[in-house]
Amino acid sequence: VWLANEGYIGFTEAMGPLFVITGAMVPLMKMGALADIGNATRSTIRLFEMLDRVPAIDSSGNQGLTPAACRGEIEVQNVVFAYPTAPDHMICKGLSLSIPAGKTMALCGGS
Repeated sequence: VWLANEGYIGFTEAMGPLFVITGAMVPLMKMGALADIGNATRSTIRLFEMLDRVPAIDSSGNQGLTPAACRGEIEVQNVVFAYPTAPDHMICKGLSLSIPAGKTMALCGGS
């Protein structure tokens, strides 16, 4: 800026290097995110593996048992459950509950 004030260079020549430095700062500040690219890639691969997994039960198929009558009551006894992606982390350990017909139930817990 001093050179421009003294008339040695014009405004464009004075501001050009400042814009170059400012433009270079953004990519340099983003360089720290490059370390996360590996984690993001591995997570993406794992996500697509889960999406491509074929479940043991075909929910749209006609195979399996069909009850003769349905009253709308739900009862489960001693449910033990873990997600396939985390088999060592049990979600339900012996859960039993009974829900009468026409009632609403919500199960909430930590993720």
